[in-house]
Amino acid sequence: QKMLLLQEIDIAFLIDPIDTPNITHKTVVSDEAVVIFNDQHQLSQENDAISYSQLSNEKILLLNDSFMLHHQIKKNFRVADVTPYVFFESGAWDLLVSMCESLNMVTILPKPIIAHYPQNNLLYRSLTPPLKWTVNICRLDNVHHNHLTKYTENFFLDFFNEDTQAKRD
Repeated sequence: QKMLLLQEIDIAFLIDPIDTPNITHKTVVSDEAVVIFNDQHQLSQENDAISYSQLSNEKILLLNDSFMLHHQIKKNFRVADVTPYVFFESGAWDLLVSMCESLNMVTILPKPIIAHYPQNNLLYRSLTPPLKWTVNICRLDNVHHNHLTKYTENFFLDFFNEDTQAKRD
């Protein structure tokens, strides 16, 4: 977001919330973050959404603080008046998922990541309240954008729209 505001880049993919008024954004992916764990974990015995208080005794693996999702998760724990046991943080979601596959721990990641692990022992459940995960393609408002910038923005909007349509079909 900083690079976009400083006009060092023309387009950025940003995760909600986007509170800067002069950034135009269009949603390309709208989903949720979910609790991920292996099929031997005690959470696999239920199907209901998981509250933040239910996670208070879990060893949690989180994306590090360079990710907006990290800050959203921490905020939701504060709102629920829960102190999480964050066992490990990383900037690599694949490491977090691999740790969940083999260890009795949980992570909270965007649901679309699970599709990258089609043959595994991972399960997931939604959070309550739900944690929305929205990816936006963004550019500065009131700035002249050349043809290439507009083309690139439209390419990604079309790409993600087609990808979403293919998943529905």
